[in-house]
Amino acid sequence: MQLSEPEIDRFYRLYYSLLIDVNQRINGFEQLRELEDLVDFTIAEIEILRQQLYQHPELFDRFLEENPRDFSSEDLNLVRSWKTFIKGKFYIFGYREQYTLFLVDRKPSKVYGVLALDIPFRELIGSALPAIVETVLLPFGDRIIYDGILQSYPFYFGCSIRGTLQDSYQEAESKFGIITRLDEPVRQKREEYRPQAEIAAMSDEALIDYYIEHEGDRDRYREQLETAIANNTKLAKQYYQKIGQYSADRVAKNYKKIGIKKAWIAFYEETAIATGTTKAELEGILKKLLSVQKRKNVYIYRLK
Repeated sequence: MQLSEPEIDRFYRLYYSLLIDVNQRINGFEQLRELEDLVDFTIAEIEILRQQLYQHPELFDRFLEENPRDFSSEDLNLVRSWKTFIKGKFYIFGYREQYTLFLVDRKPSKVYGVLALDIPFRELIGSALPAIVETVLLPFGDRIIYDGILQSYPFYFGCSIRGTLQDSYQEAESKFGIITRLDEPVRQKREEYRPQAEIAAMSDEALIDYYIEHEGDRDRYREQLETAIANNTKLAKQYYQKIGQYSADRVAKNYKKIGIKKAWIAFYEETAIATGTTKAELEGILKKLLSVQKRKNVYIYRLK
C-alpha cells in the first residue's frame, strides 16, 4: 500500500522545504535555495541535511514558527507531527495489502504498519524476508510513512535468528497490535501474549476468532486452521466470512481516502480480488475469475 500521488507530492513538497530551511540555518550548500535545486543533489548530500534535522529537532520548531514558505495551518500541523519521528533499524517482516510490517526488535518489541511513497516496498526490498533496513518513520495523518530514504543491509538470517524474530513479532503483535499511527500514544492490548500450548488446545471456533484477530500468529497456526476447516463446511464458511469482513473493515477507509465512495468489493480471505459498481457486475467478474467452489468462500462488501 502506498500514499496517493497527491499525498506523495504533498509530502515531498513539505519535507524538502523543511530540509532547505535546515540548509539555510546551518549555512550548508550555497546552491540550494529552492525545491528545483534538489534535482542536482545526491542522496549523500541530502543525507547531511537529513541527519542535521533529526539530531537537532528544534529545527522543526524554527521552521514552524517562521513558516518561510507560507504553508497552510493544515500543512504546518503535518510537519509538526513529524517531531514524533522514529529513527533506527527495522526488520521488514512481511507485506500486507494495507501496509508493510516494520519490526523493532528491542524491548519492548513493536511492529508498525508502514505505507510506501512512490515506489512499493516490495520493489525496493524484494521478496526475501525478513530484511534489515535503516530509515525514519513519520506520521502522515492517521497513517505511518517513511521519509523517503531507506538503507538496506544484506544479511542472511539462519533458522535460529528467524525463530527469535518470529517470537518478537508475535509478542509485539499480541501486546500492542499492528501500530498504524504515530499521532497517538501506543497502548498495550488488554489481552496478553498467549502460549502456543494454550492456543493449540482451543476449540476450532475459538481458533478462528484468534487467528483473525492476531495477524502476527497467522503463519504459525495456518496449518492448524486449515486442518480444522478442511472437513467442516459450516466452519469453513464461518471462517471465510469472518476474515473477509475483518479485511473489508480495515480496507474500506483506504478506498474512501482515495475518493471511491460507492463500490462492491469481493474479498478472498485478506485479499480484495475484484470490484464492481453493482453487485451483479461484481458477481459476473467473479464467475470469470473463480470456480463455483471458490466463489462460495468469497465475502462481498458494499462500500457506501
